[in-house]
Amino acid sequence: MRYKDVEFVHVECIDLHGIARGFLADIDYYRKHEKSGFEMIANQLQLTFTGDHFEYEGDIGKKVIFNNGTIIPDPYTFVKNGWNPTIANVITNFQKHDGSLLDSCCSRSICQTQLDRLENAGYRFMSSFEYEFQLMKDRKIPTVSLNLDYCVETHKAYEAIVTDIMKNMKLMGLQPERFLHEHRQALLEITIKSTFGMIGSDQAYRFKQIVKDVAKQHGYQATFMTKPNNADVAMEGHHNFSLWDLAGQTNLFSNVTKDDKLSDLARYWIGGLRHHSKALSAISSPTTNCDASHEQGAWCIFTNHWGFDNRTCAFRIKTTTPKGTLAENRMSSSCANPYLLTAATIVAGLDGVERKLDPGEPCSVNVSHADDSTYTTIPLKLEDRLQALEKNSLFRQHFGESLISMFVALKRVEIKDMSRAKSLGRLTDWFDEYYMNNC
Repeated sequence: MRYKDVEFVHVECIDLHGIARGFLADIDYYRKHEKSGFEMIANQLQLTFTGDHFEYEGDIGKKVIFNNGTIIPDPYTFVKNGWNPTIANVITNFQKHDGSLLDSCCSRSICQTQLDRLENAGYRFMSSFEYEFQLMKDRKIPTVSLNLDYCVETHKAYEAIVTDIMKNMKLMGLQPERFLHEHRQALLEITIKSTFGMIGSDQAYRFKQIVKDVAKQHGYQATFMTKPNNADVAMEGHHNFSLWDLAGQTNLFSNVTKDDKLSDLARYWIGGLRHHSKALSAISSPTTNCDASHEQGAWCIFTNHWGFDNRTCAFRIKTTTPKGTLAENRMSSSCANPYLLTAATIVAGLDGVERKLDPGEPCSVNVSHADDSTYTTIPLKLEDRLQALEKNSLFRQHFGESLISMFVALKRVEIKDMSRAKSLGRLTDWFDEYYMNNC
């Protein structure tokens, strides 16, 4: 039944930026190769943000993979387009010809490796992403009649397109929860129900595709870049997560016998996130346009504080109910690759659990007024975040030297291009040209 009415399939493999590469297959060709996979050049996952090749010089040139591998469709991700049931989409993993995962450049494969490692330790990962986005016309933010934060009348101005997005989310297997207009410059958010394992990252990736495609049908361009048109507020992509038992019945972040309702396991996990926060920020804020989200100011995350229901902290903890207890990474951008961010969160958090890292005392005030010396600042510039990632031996161990080197090299292409645009006095235009379509 799942192939009924399907004529073509978008076969998608996710690159290091979180962008889909792949091809459109005739349904008969797809069904013939669905189990055995499709031959593809691995270098498609090592392109720049704009899909270009870069100069493969020195040691980095040795890490470029020009030979073919095999992309294997994950059958549970096969889904028909909500707006055109003759076209389906499927997400794949990149494998070597010997059947092993090509996690040196396939972000979904490295995510699976870390999820498996976490389950081997006795935990299941539950997560969801809260992506903020903006709707553009001719690369400008349109003005609506009422542009008031959280106002129901403002919600009505976006009602047609947002309800269409939410309907298509349900048709494609995502469970939308609620829509919010969060800021006067058309900063919009639709939350998604949390799920276990890879599904959380898959849903985050799929959500962005749905929003962009439905926006086009309504005459808009949707973007998830941090600051389009040099906006006065940065868009974010908060990552919510918790650890559960392998049966998926008990939230292990919760301990109702404690005054703050937070388990020791959760505290150690937070300790790991704080300890590795600089390296983690390279994955969670991976573009030059993300720099603005770490400047000191309202709603900007510039330290690695943690706290209970404190929106000024990098790691906000919610303990409203035992099942609803979770941690929220508030320093992450909507531009972050959800697969790499999930993997990085597990690497950092599990290190905290294994070494029982103390997160220190939670912050209960606006971090701008925090009077303590226990925090680390989040690197403001992408280059500094990349250097922190390069220096982090734990990330090099679990992500692999090849992936870290390639990721850093690709991001330094962005920095070089940005510096050139800045010297020509066209930085804002360059940001929009470079990131608006691809984030």
